[in-house]
Amino acid sequence: MMTNYKNTLFKFRNIYRYFSSALYITGDKAQTTFAVLTPIIDFEKQIIHKEDLIKNVTARGLKINVDDLIKHWIFFQDIVKRKQILEITRADISQTIGKLLKCPDADPLEIEKFKIHAKMVKDDLKNLKESSYDIEETTMVKVLSLPNILHSKTPLNDENILYTHLKKPEFDSLSHMDKGTELKYIKYLDPFTCYLKSDAALFEIKLLNYFRQALLKLNYIQFSNPNFCRSVISEGCDEICHSDEKMFGIEEQHHEESNINKLRLCGSASLFSFMAYFSRHLVPQNAFSLKYFNLGKIYQPVKEKSIRSLFSLSQQTVLHIFTADLENSPDNLDILVDQISKIYDPLGIHYRIAILPARELKKAESLRISIQMYSNFEKQYVEIGNVSLYSSYLSKRLLFTYSDKKERRYPEVTSGSLLNFHKFLGCVFENSDKNVLTGFLNKLNNV
Repeated sequence: MMTNYKNTLFKFRNIYRYFSSALYITGDKAQTTFAVLTPIIDFEKQIIHKEDLIKNVTARGLKINVDDLIKHWIFFQDIVKRKQILEITRADISQTIGKLLKCPDADPLEIEKFKIHAKMVKDDLKNLKESSYDIEETTMVKVLSLPNILHSKTPLNDENILYTHLKKPEFDSLSHMDKGTELKYIKYLDPFTCYLKSDAALFEIKLLNYFRQALLKLNYIQFSNPNFCRSVISEGCDEICHSDEKMFGIEEQHHEESNINKLRLCGSASLFSFMAYFSRHLVPQNAFSLKYFNLGKIYQPVKEKSIRSLFSLSQQTVLHIFTADLENSPDNLDILVDQISKIYDPLGIHYRIAILPARELKKAESLRISIQMYSNFEKQYVEIGNVSLYSSYLSKRLLFTYSDKKERRYPEVTSGSLLNFHKFLGCVFENSDKNVLTGFLNKLNNV
């Protein structure tokens, strides 16, 4: 029986092999890698609503075989039950041997039989543990790669336009790079090196200060964040990925190559940076709701040969908001849209607010509000800001908690880049005449 079970384990280990995760550390790696946390996994609840999970995965266009994942999960749970049975059996045998040794009339042969039985159980338990680590890691990585539950207002096909301000500009335009270079507002070397000059640099300061003052009036608190986070945070906020295609990796001289919890450059105005602070953080219930924002940079890898554009820079200036509220709090979607419109309307630009369809969401997002301006050169809308609803998905993965009647609960997070200045500037250049920044600067002085 045990031989057949070992063969099954060997089969699973050789067919499925995944990279190690910093978010979930198995027992065999615990001695060499520090387990920062153990995420809350409620896959059993998702299995109950299997059809909803399949619809979610399908709507997002993800290549996840739900039935195959459920088989892995059941197989892994069977392993867990077998280990529990062996541990209980070993404890019972040990207790029986102890009683026999205290009994003067005990048969030595009977004691020896129990000792042999105990050794067999111990060996079986050891072999089962060693053989099960790979299938445990494989299963957990798959489960942790499942997306967040879609919000009821997230469209399945086309984006839903919630609000439009002013008319879309209907004229042809040079690219913002040509305009900005001609006016000596931009010095572009490559996607990693781009400088703002003259009125463009002043415009950045004044516009960010305008947004800062607007958020302070809405009772947001300015927050100071680090530019770096660890892999466990990036995996908790996004997905398990060991390449540097999504985030810059920082080489650390005093860390071994086997270290999976690497240092990443994310930027202070990012979700990663906020969650790095709130990970494993217990917040008093009476402190909610939390409303923070940060003015800073985001960093993202881009191809060196990418087109010259402010829309695809490796380093961008961003205003990022982060809010958290109690679990099962009322939906604040309408309030968010109203706040966004009150901040953007006085700028006198054409923009629109839309809810993106499921296929355009990241796995952690339940719903994404997209703030878009029109690019007259590219003849399409460009996202210059966004706010995403994450429900308790991030809180459960990174143990951001509060206590309610001595029970741990998980706050619902809403976060996003309310303004990406470089993308905003690019659209402003393409939608206006040469004196656009002078007019904007005067307007910001009066707002």
